[in-house]
Amino acid sequence: MGWTWEFISAYRLQKDKVNEYLVSLFGQYDFNTTILSAHISDLARGAAPQAITTVANALPPESIQLKRFQIPPQALVDDYPFEHHLDDHYEKLNKRENQLFVSAENGTSLNFLELNDADGRWKSEKVQNFARLQTILNLNPNNHTVQRDPKCRFLFLWGGHSLGRLYSTRQMLMTYFTYHQVLPNFLDFLYPFGEQQYPQDSCTNYFRAECRISENDHYTAIKEDLGRSGRNFGLCYSLKSVERSGSQPSWPWSVRHSSFYHSFDVETGATNWIIVKGNDTMKRRMTKLSETASFNDPSLHESVERLFSATFDVHLVSCDWAGENWRWYLNFLEEEFQQLTRQSYAVPVTMDVSPEIGPLPTRRSTLRAVPEVANSAWYSGRGVSPARPAQEPRGQPPPPSNPPMAPPSGPGHAVPMRTLPAHSEKQRVMDVFNFDDLQRLQFIEEKAIEALLVLESNAKVMAQMRQYYEILPNYEGWPEELKTKCDRKLQRFIFALENAENHIITQKARAETLLRILGNRRSMLYGILEYRNLEASKQATQKSQESADKMQILTEEMNQVAFKTARQTALMTLIAFVTIVYLPATFISTVMSTSIVQWNTENGRSELVYSWPALRTFLEASLPLTGITVLLCGGAFLLWIRNESGMRRRAYLQQFP
Repeated sequence: MGWTWEFISAYRLQKDKVNEYLVSLFGQYDFNTTILSAHISDLARGAAPQAITTVANALPPESIQLKRFQIPPQALVDDYPFEHHLDDHYEKLNKRENQLFVSAENGTSLNFLELNDADGRWKSEKVQNFARLQTILNLNPNNHTVQRDPKCRFLFLWGGHSLGRLYSTRQMLMTYFTYHQVLPNFLDFLYPFGEQQYPQDSCTNYFRAECRISENDHYTAIKEDLGRSGRNFGLCYSLKSVERSGSQPSWPWSVRHSSFYHSFDVETGATNWIIVKGNDTMKRRMTKLSETASFNDPSLHESVERLFSATFDVHLVSCDWAGENWRWYLNFLEEEFQQLTRQSYAVPVTMDVSPEIGPLPTRRSTLRAVPEVANSAWYSGRGVSPARPAQEPRGQPPPPSNPPMAPPSGPGHAVPMRTLPAHSEKQRVMDVFNFDDLQRLQFIEEKAIEALLVLESNAKVMAQMRQYYEILPNYEGWPEELKTKCDRKLQRFIFALENAENHIITQKARAETLLRILGNRRSMLYGILEYRNLEASKQATQKSQESADKMQILTEEMNQVAFKTARQTALMTLIAFVTIVYLPATFISTVMSTSIVQWNTENGRSELVYSWPALRTFLEASLPLTGITVLLCGGAFLLWIRNESGMRRRAYLQQFP
């Protein structure tokens, strides 16, 4: 049977590892495997039942170093200590994939910054598809040439903003992670990014590190044709800072997150950086750093010591970013809560917090009180109790505090209303503080707590990094050249880290002081509002008692008036009765005294004589006058009713516009 030659990705595996994997796929067949480079295998396939490259793409490059990520366990050169951690990484990555990565390559943008070994110059490139990434990493199966890793490589991963997806597909990023054997723990540093409504892990940072520089525990499967010795150390950490944000004009600051991965080969000087941030701030800063004199040295790539020293500047740039703007952010928080609470020391609390009750109206002013209730419409449109005005802008007088108007009760029976006097100047001072101010103060306090936690977390990460580099030269297998030639620069770096840490600690102390002041001011505001409410309740009770006393006096007076009215009504009834009794006789007597009716006594006897002309004259004069009188009285009565209805309508429209 003839041999069939195929090329697949070997991922820096040794020949026996590749053969073991092929046996696990096809069984006990003869394979003639040749490792052309650390990541390309030339396989002579014997009696295998199918083409190797058709079986799950052999060793597919689109996953991290995990078995369940479609990568065989041999792809993880380092033996990961706990299998359940790998399972957890796999589950979380699957769960967050749609929010963390873009789904199509047309939205990808992996930015590389590499140090060219040929001329020692920096080269930047934007990779927007998987094919180009394979070319850069020399993972194309059709390419048999061996390409060494650059001495220094930056990968900038970003997403436009802090709550957006990263501009990468899962396939592209996991391929890069697999190629460079990135620590699986770095996946935890990616999860705070991605599409989300609210930030996650907004107050905590982490630091992870490993060191494999000893001859006993270095990566034995790594081949030198990639420019790697297998003796390296790696660390990943996250930091946070505050940056200006234009999305919220009322709150111009936002806490931003960055994650960093770094590995360094102590023999070859190969340096790898992965920097993840919501925007391109770190990319721009690292690009400017590469333009400095120390990074543009043509012999930089030739010296392991210089490459190691150059990593210090990158760490310091990240730490400098984590410490900037905190001073101004804390100043902003302090000014915000001072504007809310600065007047709390000057507020008088022992005062009348409700308007004085005015004198009771007289009966004469009762019917003229209806137009005055129009001012109470300010309350009726807002559903606010008249005893406590709604929130109003500071520095403006409070609105009228009239009680709500009752609906009309019928013609001729207007409800008596009174306009209460306006608030006093002291009351306006008290009205500066309300529950909205307490809500705003609580929000500021939560932001201060967030700042304190972030500062404390940043300080811990810097302290862990400083301690790591302090003990790093003491590890077994640390090159003597790095220890002697880089000792001074390492000490300077540790000192700079300590300065950055002290700056963070100083801002942390400011945040703690700010929180204590905030707590004291909040307690004072609570006390002022509570005391004011107690005083308001107390004085409202007193005013209610005074009002009840006055109403009792008014009731007694009304009882006296009612008694007098009843007596006068009885007298008027008696007079009306007498008038009705005598009215017919009086009318007949009046008519008989006129010439309409006369008695004729000429014949010696009395004879009743009627004068029809006189009666006609009486009727012609009295009936028109009576009609005119009735019309005038009726017109006056209708006009009065119309005016009364108009007044009630206008009062109602003013109250309910």
